[in-house]
Amino acid sequence: KIQLISSLFFSLIAIIIGFSVITIYLYRDFEARKRELAILVALGAKRKQILFSFTLPMYILASLGIFMGCVVGFYVVIPYYHIFVYGYTRLFVLEAYIKAFITTTLLLSVTILLVTFMLHKRIKKIKAMEMLRAGI
Repeated sequence: KIQLISSLFFSLIAIIIGFSVITIYLYRDFEARKRELAILVALGAKRKQILFSFTLPMYILASLGIFMGCVVGFYVVIPYYHIFVYGYTRLFVLEAYIKAFITTTLLLSVTILLVTFMLHKRIKKIKAMEMLRAGI
């Protein structure tokens, strides 16, 4: 029971930090590129193309992060955590790792979809000529 509670605690911390990093990354990238985006909109770029330019790197980084995070977590962090707490190394059954990977992937995918939706709403509000006149 204690092991499950500690795993839940570590998972919640990872989720909060991961969501915060994704949100901050996108917000800072969006704010830094506002003038560029206004010029692209003024030149006729579609809003979907602009959204794709933000989301493609995010999807690639998230996919690599999920894979590397699960491998490191499953085969480095969890075994050493067991050594520290219980005094022996324990690897779980492959089925547990697959379920954890699927759960992590689904949760991060939902998070990315929410962030993409919020970014889509921000991009819809871009008024190219107003932004260019204001001299952002």
